[in-house]
Amino acid sequence: MKQGRVAVWHGDAPDLPASKQEVEAVLKAFPNAERATTAKQARQMLSGEFALLHVAGHATFQRENPMLSHLEFPDGNLYAAEIAQSPLRVDVALLSACETGALSLRNRTEPDGIIRSVLARGARAAIAAQWPLHDRAAALQMSTIVQLLSQGQPLDSALAQARNQTRTQFPHPRYWASLALYGGYVQ
Repeated sequence: MKQGRVAVWHGDAPDLPASKQEVEAVLKAFPNAERATTAKQARQMLSGEFALLHVAGHATFQRENPMLSHLEFPDGNLYAAEIAQSPLRVDVALLSACETGALSLRNRTEPDGIIRSVLARGARAAIAAQWPLHDRAAALQMSTIVQLLSQGQPLDSALAQARNQTRTQFPHPRYWASLALYGGYVQ
């Protein structure tokens, strides 16, 4: 991962206690990370350029209209369309929220919604969830990925190691296989 600014977007979701530990792991690995805990704060970051964008919280995927997919914050939603149309620049994105890498009904050959909007903003690589995440398993997996990235590991290797570690505690693929690596668009 290239050096640069790190952004952490996370809503305060009481039903996702492990996501708080995940965010703490990101902040430990990247102490200068900029945080957004509201949609308003995340929108203010949409004009920035970040080496890493880490999202932890709730998301909703809209299969009929994927650009209406959104990240949930206490003060409202941040929509995929807003991200896609913004000047945001991201090198690597870690999307630890349900169905952020899902396929739409219209386009079954590539991801849509939040992941598509992040890739459209220049991300060369992103990790996102293909289906609903388990809070503790996702937090373990993402915390491991972040730690390995901060140590200079390549993203694909970090994901593979995190999957193996998560699989020891959560053996069913539902828990460790949801996160997938997506490549950016060639410009």
